[in-house]
Amino acid sequence: MTERALIRRELVRQTALLFFVFALLFALLGAGVYSMVSSNIYRNADENLQAIGMESDYITLDAAGSGSAIDDLSLTLQQSIVDADPQFITLIRNEQGDLLETVGLYASYPSFLRHIPFDKNDLERVYQIAAGGHEYRGITYAANDEGETTYLQTLVNVDSEIAILDGFTRTLIVYLAAAVVVAAGASYLLSRRTLKPIVANMRAQTEFVQNASHELRTPLAV
Repeated sequence: MTERALIRRELVRQTALLFFVFALLFALLGAGVYSMVSSNIYRNADENLQAIGMESDYITLDAAGSGSAIDDLSLTLQQSIVDADPQFITLIRNEQGDLLETVGLYASYPSFLRHIPFDKNDLERVYQIAAGGHEYRGITYAANDEGETTYLQTLVNVDSEIAILDGFTRTLIVYLAAAVVVAAGASYLLSRRTLKPIVANMRAQTEFVQNASHELRTPLAV
């Protein structure tokens, strides 16, 4: 293999190695930033939902299943949860999971709320669900009285948080792509600079061999 081919192969190898290191660092940095942002963007909504469990006074029914109890519960929810966060929507469900009433800031709500996924075994844990083209964070609590159970499914819309996260993701991808392009150029330049001493030594060695062979040619001929 010629000297030029050796140098070219080593340049390609060094460039690929440096590019891999840079790309890996940028990928880890991007993943870390995305993970931090995505985990914190719902923090306020999740903390407010989990704080509902501390309001134990409204998770109590005087006569579960009766119309007056549901009315009293709705009024209590209106005064506590809605006043605490107007974005909250609470679905009151019976023991079979059927929707009894919707409580919130507004007098009426879209019909798709009746089709919100519900699992009565998934209690006191924040989850994310989709309905009607919207995303919600929710939590479910059970109100028990005299052997009957009423479920309180509280939801908060997180469309704005998802829009922010999507915009951040697109921006992050653009910047990471630009960083990768810059890393490719930097890898090539650094590889050339790293190989300069090696190229100089190879050329010096070649020049020495050529000079030595030239100087020895005459004595050997004699």
